[in-house]
Amino acid sequence: MGLFTCSKNKNKKAVNFGQNNIITEQQEPFKRLRILLLGTGDSGKSTIIKQASLIHGSGFTNEERTFYIQKIRLNCIEFSQELLKGLEQFNIKIEDKQTQEYINFIDNLTDEDAKSTTNILIPALKHIWEHEEIKNIFKRKNEIRVGDSAEYFLSQIDRVFDDEFIPTNEDILRSRTETTTVSEFNFSIGSSFVSLIDVGGRRSERRKWGNYCQDINAVLFVSSLSEFDQNLYEHSKQNRISESLAVFGEVCGAKMFQNTPIILFLNKKDLFLSKLQTSDLSIVFPEYTGSTDPSEAIEFIKNKFIQASKSQKNQQREIFIHVASATDISLGKEVFSDSENSILITSLKKSGLL
Repeated sequence: MGLFTCSKNKNKKAVNFGQNNIITEQQEPFKRLRILLLGTGDSGKSTIIKQASLIHGSGFTNEERTFYIQKIRLNCIEFSQELLKGLEQFNIKIEDKQTQEYINFIDNLTDEDAKSTTNILIPALKHIWEHEEIKNIFKRKNEIRVGDSAEYFLSQIDRVFDDEFIPTNEDILRSRTETTTVSEFNFSIGSSFVSLIDVGGRRSERRKWGNYCQDINAVLFVSSLSEFDQNLYEHSKQNRISESLAVFGEVCGAKMFQNTPIILFLNKKDLFLSKLQTSDLSIVFPEYTGSTDPSEAIEFIKNKFIQASKSQKNQQREIFIHVASATDISLGKEVFSDSENSILITSLKKSGLL
């Protein structure tokens, strides 16, 4: 894939997430750690930045919450449009006139319509979500591109489109925002300052990775456990977890990361456990002969990533693997808190960085 032809340009700009976490020159005597967040699209990297902001920053500002009002409303429109695409994909016909009017209305909505709470928008979104055929399409959501938070938001249309709506922390964590710019969040752990740098994970964004791999102390690679039965948005024939394994193997084999600790964060455990009830892991991995027991399935996927890390020549590095759900606020504290037992501190200590 050729992801890591490192640029020597150190003037690349990153967007700081959180105004109160910028490291000043007076703080330079403290140890600085730069952690690069990598992973394929929709793995949940941006949610990890949001979690770090909640735990180590001042939380989400009023300005940010106002921004997410429109973002979440737009998510609801996008989720509905994605579900409606399933009608054509699965050759489903809906005959009743009222539903057809709502379908035509939603299909033609634009980003600007997320700013509106017109009399037809709210009933249209609710009607479509509650329609029996749409519910049947949603049961096959792994076959279409629909966001992980579709059910969460579409079942709360009245609240989301209320004039007094202010997004909660959970709402913001669950909102979908594609990363097309580089964001950076800075915080302290003990006597160390940590910079988390997030770059886009879609194929079109990965060519930028090489611009940010200099002076990196650790890589935090994020992969979604729940994507084992889904294909890429940008390549409908490529399985997502297979893509993630391939990219992870290349990260581990990259020359500039030869002596860089790599932390693997297997994300969306909650969605993975739910999917195991209806999707068989062996469809993607024929060699899997285990049961639907979550522990057995997760251990199998862990081993697949360990194998990928050693697929390159002379790769015998230790990988620090953790399993969690980035949208879970309590689990976020397990990852990023100042506690001696937090996932981040434990991994950095084992790698000799703390």
